[in-house]
Amino acid sequence: MNRKESSSIHLFLALVFCTLISVNIKAQGNSNIKEEVYIHLNSSTLITGETLLFSADIVSAKTNKHSNLSEILYVEIIDEDLKPIHQSKIRLSKGKGYGDFFIPSLIPTGSYQLIAYTRWMKNFNQFYHHPLQIVNPFEVYTPNPEKNELSVTFYPEGGNLVKGIENTMVVEVKDYQENGVDFKGRVVDQEGAVIANVNSILPGFASFTYIPDNNSQYQFIIEDLSGNFQFFDVPKVHLNKYTIQAQVRDKYFSVKIACDCEDALLFQVYSGSQQILERDVRSNEEFNLTKYELKEGALLLRALKNGVKISERIIYNRPQRKPLRETINETYKTRTLVSLPIDLEDEARFSISVNKVNNNGIPLHSGLSQKLLNGVRELHRFDDSFLFDPKMEKHTNVLMLASSWKYGASQDEIRFLPDHRGEMVSGRIVYPDSLDLENQYVAYSMIGKEYQIKVAPVMSNGEFNMVVDPLTEDREAYITGMDNLMGDMIEIDPQFLKSFPELVYPPVILDSARVGEIVKRSIRNQIENAYFEVKADSIEKPVPYIEQFGRFDYYYVLDDYNRFPTIKESFIEYIPMVAVRGKDTAQEFRVSLKTVIKPKQEPYAFLDGLPVRSEEILAFSPYRIESIGIINNRYFMGPRVIDGIVSFRTKEGNLQGFVPGPQSQALTYKGVSPHKTYTFPVYDNDEIGESDLKAKIPDFRDQLYWNPGANVGSGDIYTIEFFTSDTKGQFEVIVEGITKEGKSLSLRKYFTVE
Repeated sequence: MNRKESSSIHLFLALVFCTLISVNIKAQGNSNIKEEVYIHLNSSTLITGETLLFSADIVSAKTNKHSNLSEILYVEIIDEDLKPIHQSKIRLSKGKGYGDFFIPSLIPTGSYQLIAYTRWMKNFNQFYHHPLQIVNPFEVYTPNPEKNELSVTFYPEGGNLVKGIENTMVVEVKDYQENGVDFKGRVVDQEGAVIANVNSILPGFASFTYIPDNNSQYQFIIEDLSGNFQFFDVPKVHLNKYTIQAQVRDKYFSVKIACDCEDALLFQVYSGSQQILERDVRSNEEFNLTKYELKEGALLLRALKNGVKISERIIYNRPQRKPLRETINETYKTRTLVSLPIDLEDEARFSISVNKVNNNGIPLHSGLSQKLLNGVRELHRFDDSFLFDPKMEKHTNVLMLASSWKYGASQDEIRFLPDHRGEMVSGRIVYPDSLDLENQYVAYSMIGKEYQIKVAPVMSNGEFNMVVDPLTEDREAYITGMDNLMGDMIEIDPQFLKSFPELVYPPVILDSARVGEIVKRSIRNQIENAYFEVKADSIEKPVPYIEQFGRFDYYYVLDDYNRFPTIKESFIEYIPMVAVRGKDTAQEFRVSLKTVIKPKQEPYAFLDGLPVRSEEILAFSPYRIESIGIINNRYFMGPRVIDGIVSFRTKEGNLQGFVPGPQSQALTYKGVSPHKTYTFPVYDNDEIGESDLKAKIPDFRDQLYWNPGANVGSGDIYTIEFFTSDTKGQFEVIVEGITKEGKSLSLRKYFTVE
């Protein structure tokens, strides 16, 4: 991102932070600061005990260049019951980040969805998703009872059938395992006359055209797997309906909003979550959409009447360029160096995966195909191979008629600020009308030896926002009212989604051939896990901790002094700049400031980073306190002014049994995933001997190499180097990334190990 774009983002954020009010989505759309997420997975079909590796690119929806807007990516894996089995926060650097998920043996065999989003994307109901299949080889697999009957689903073009005009209907036919099957059938009217013959063009899919009569009932007849005929009622015509009809031409789409009426309508085109075209049209009048003027990939066509949606459908605008695929005419031996030069021509940031080819399960979509299918819910239906094939363009558009759009309407206001220059914590005060919110503050504390405290003012509408520095470990945390707010008045916005979008979960089908391959794969994986400690990746060390309050004016380690039965006595005996005034529950600290000004604000006490009231900490056991730090000066904690700080540390740094008062609410802070350096075996083939330890360690890796953060300059050659393992078969090198100018990169190479 260049300086001009970066300045625009910072200016935009400054305006949002200064106003902290709801922003009209339409006005926001003019700024074009929307994000999209694309993720490179090492595999979409895994077994328990393996590790899912992923590298994420967060780009501007307008330019496709890496975005600097967000610094945190939220990743979840959800099951068919819409329950998360994994949640992680990924730190982003200039629009790129990476992470992994070890799949434990408790995860059952099933279909899952990986979804990812930034906090900013939640304002627009945007998210990334990719289907996953996980097989647990240690559980009993019970296949569906074998049946000969077929199931049929109908998809009218544009969502509606309109009487008196030619309609297109897509038919999906599946067997008892929900696999698409090749089929032949026919559509008949109530008199038995054949209206259309129907032959599948793809496994499980066909289309036919007919002119329905609203007084007739039509049936679809098909022969099932046992040779018997099955009859299915075709959906009925509904009066006063509209349908968007689109014909695929060589250079354009011919479009018409058909109905048995004459109306003025509004026509819109969407790419992903962005509206790219809007025009006034009349029903039944044909118009053209020129392909080169549209974005490539899946596009949603929508028709509205008086602001109400009346029809929508998806079309597919095939791209002119294909992803690069190359089969390397060379066979490698086990534990041999492989060196592959990659010429990407442009300056780019990308990720590299080298994995054993797996043709079973769900297709692994390239970054380019992910962008082309952005918005489509049923990703599992589409294979990369025919997304770029001119001969398959009409077939792809048939599949699009049977697909649905995952993006709904955007919210009416901006609710979530982006995680820019830190991690946002936001919420609101649920308060009675009589409560005055002026000069009210809340504090967010992450407890520990290396604690962190952030303070934010409460706005007049009861909302608050603050930025915390991300930590790489889960922490006990608290949100605290610093004045007369109680903890149960404070609501924190959840960082992860509260509800999940409706997605499709294709069934896991295991035949004998696939079971045999899974058994072999599981054995290799168990051997690898047995030597995990020898081959473990290294985790980058965190940045050294800097004391939240800086350097204390006075610092007391209590073991250096005589211990007293109460904390109050410690202050009386050897901490003269802090006095304890009052009795029992009315006790409070008074700090003698080193400045000559008279204190105007109250001092504040903290325990392991938690704001506490004076009477609460004075009632705590002094034998659990390790140290006391004093700042006897005016201190600015964000917007809050404090005249003096008394900071207590427990010996264990975890509050050590202290029970927070009613002004605090307990939370759990989920840390961001730490950065890793992924390591892989290196062999010196000329010097391997019987005494060489590496030669004696089994190496049955399927994943030969993974680099989530590679980069190359313009015109430079990038060389991928790695060693093969003892696993034989065909392997795939996948390179996915984004150039400096926003061009998507997708490259695949294949080689064999014998």
